[in-house]
Amino acid sequence: VSVHRPHPFELCKVSLRERNRNDDTGVIFSDIRFNPDGPALAWQLLLERPAEANISHSVLPTPEEHAKFVANHPYRIWLAIDVDGVSVGAIYLSMRNEIGIAILEKHRRKGYASEAIESILNSYPPLPGEPGMRNRWYIANVSQNNVKSMKLFASLGAKLLNVTYQFGG
Repeated sequence: VSVHRPHPFELCKVSLRERNRNDDTGVIFSDIRFNPDGPALAWQLLLERPAEANISHSVLPTPEEHAKFVANHPYRIWLAIDVDGVSVGAIYLSMRNEIGIAILEKHRRKGYASEAIESILNSYPPLPGEPGMRNRWYIANVSQNNVKSMKLFASLGAKLLNVTYQFGG
């Protein structure tokens, strides 16, 4: 089965159905910048992020600051996850081979996160490792309080590598 790998900086719609003929979930990915719901989706996901999942913000940015962040395309790929024409979440891969995912609250616990992670990892190999810059494999940074995400990544075969400490802030 051939896997369609869209260029990360163009509008891309990649259906899991194209990748796995036995799968008819209807999950589709599109570049978050070009998805009509993309910026609003990214903002809503940030607003819905549970406190125990937060590792990047101590203070919420303004909607304008966040829109600028989205427009600057800070990741290798950042895709909206759509199911049957409805945006349910977003997934990204960073230039440091980090993976991040968020699903809107009303769409959680339906398997979309697992499907999206598996599909993206199968479609985009990690960038080559560079000592001091990035690992040669994907990693997911998860807050120690985010037990649901820890279970999700472990269920997909990820293993715990380290614990991180913060000074200040």
